Amino acid sequence: MVSASPENLSSARSLIQPEPTPLPEVTLFTVLTPARCLILAFVGGAVFIIVYGLQVALMRRLR
Repeated sequence: MVSASPENLSSARSLIQPEPTPLPEVTLFTVLTPARCLILAFVGGAVFIIVYGLQVALMRRLR
């Protein structure tokens, strides 16, 4: 039977835990890329048209 000494446990823990991956810097320009801005513009336009159409339909029905 092999006994576990504190030195062996600490070296085993260091082998199990890898180095943390460095994360890239997050700025407004890295989040809002041109492709994402274009998608946001299309989605915003579609939502605006749908909500405006519902509002006009409700106003005509209430008159």
